[in-house]
Amino acid sequence: MKKSIQKPDPEAKVIQLSSHNILEDKSPALSGDHFHNAPPYLDGWMLLFLQFKIHGVKSAKTLKLIELDLKYFYQFFQEYNGSNDIRAWSPQITTRFIQHRQKLGEKPSTILRRLSSLSSFGKWTHGLRPDLFPLGVPTVGVRAPRQEALLPKGLTGQQVSLLIDAAQNAITLKQGNSKKSRVIQRPYRNYAIFQVLLGGGLRREEVVNLNLEQFQGRKLINVKCKGNVYRNVLLPQEVAQAIQTYLTQERPLDAQHFPNATALFLKTSSRQHASEFGALSVRSINKMMDALTTAANAHLPEEKKFSVTPHMLRHTHALDIMKRTKDLTYVQRRLGHQSLNFIARYTQMTAEEEFDVLDSLGQ
Repeated sequence: MKKSIQKPDPEAKVIQLSSHNILEDKSPALSGDHFHNAPPYLDGWMLLFLQFKIHGVKSAKTLKLIELDLKYFYQFFQEYNGSNDIRAWSPQITTRFIQHRQKLGEKPSTILRRLSSLSSFGKWTHGLRPDLFPLGVPTVGVRAPRQEALLPKGLTGQQVSLLIDAAQNAITLKQGNSKKSRVIQRPYRNYAIFQVLLGGGLRREEVVNLNLEQFQGRKLINVKCKGNVYRNVLLPQEVAQAIQTYLTQERPLDAQHFPNATALFLKTSSRQHASEFGALSVRSINKMMDALTTAANAHLPEEKKFSVTPHMLRHTHALDIMKRTKDLTYVQRRLGHQSLNFIARYTQMTAEEEFDVLDSLGQ
């Protein structure tokens, strides 16, 4: 009888390598012979996959998630199968792993991502060494738990207006108050970032990675998206004006303290120690949105108060475009997604919209 599987330690190393490490020299110049002669150790093949298929291709965040997915499978594989021999990996073991993660209470979306990582790893390894898998690709036919499609959560028009008012009030307060300790120090920057998130549909990571030369009039050029995809983003007039105002009113104050600054949006000069290049962090945008949301909720009754994340502004942007254009391909291009499958969520109707359609039939 198999012993019960314990929940993996989240603080454990990503992949515990055995003494059979086939990448001891960590050399990126391995030839096809290395793959052909590589011993059948699961941890070694995971290293090969990460180094040759993922590292340098996927973002650092995606790399970390794939490493985590492989770590959990490696731990399960060793306990369930009692060995490190990749030849014992079969679709049935993959299924048992999925069932194990379900018992741990993981969300279907997380389990789906783990299965996707395993599928990529299994297909890549099978393509190089089909002899390792006598039953074929070890993830074929394995299904992740079903999850209900969720509508992307966007903001209402009133909520957007309240956020804009709060951002503009901060600018007014800064203009009329010389005591910086009582006001937000860079309200023009914060308003410009808010507009880029809402009117440009950018992710937080895309915003903090923007360089000054990428802003050209009414567009941002060569914006790097997930999967090393680049796109040009046309900007509404209000967004372009907000950026230009920030460049005139505030950025010079910080640029003089960051001589190597290339980022479009800079930290305040009082935080120079954090980065000699002055680039903002994703956390900085989170804090900015938290402060803006608090100000927008300040005078609302409790039942009308709302929460906002930076990504909700991107969803709001996509939903608004979808309502206006009904063009799924344009929304895909606008958001920088490689697949239409993800964008299809924006075509779903709310219950209220569906009732309106049904009630109008036959009229």
